Amino acid sequence: ITRPTSEAQAKRLLSGEEVPEGPFLGMLIMTMLGTCINRAKSELIPKTRIEFLGYIIDTILCTVEIPEPKWETFCKEALEIRNSKKVTPKDLEKIRGKMASFSLVSLNMRLYIRRITNALREGGEAQHIEVDKEIRDEIDTWVNAKYVAKSRKWLKEGVVPLEVTEIFTD
Repeated sequence: ITRPTSEAQAKRLLSGEEVPEGPFLGMLIMTMLGTCINRAKSELIPKTRIEFLGYIIDTILCTVEIPEPKWETFCKEALEIRNSKKVTPKDLEKIRGKMASFSLVSLNMRLYIRRITNALREGGEAQHIEVDKEIRDEIDTWVNAKYVAKSRKWLKEGVVPLEVTEIFTD
């Protein structure tokens, strides 16, 4: 990692006008070896808060979060399904996939994809699936967000027991 030699260089590094030498050489070598690197998605300057795989990861707070725009898009799509009488299995599976993905952050919501899963399973090869009261209730549970945590700490606080499997003594 390159330390800026001046305030001006620090500003250029932070704005992206200048690239640190180490990460740049690493990208250059990987490209020469045939790897494709998306420069727009690459972070060459170390950060403590970054969006990765659709989540915001904060290494100082030790949290993983659902980005607000992603949550708003989910709610809009879920309400469209909730207000429909019938939907395609593909649309129902897409919203179920997002629910399953969000349950990585909101662990208590893992149980609340069951009704949609059952509807998809029972629908079989049908072209459309009826949006019944159970599906509507499940979507309401997600969209009303009473129980949905949009951020979760991965660092355990307090006393954490360590398992010792082997002890060697004299």
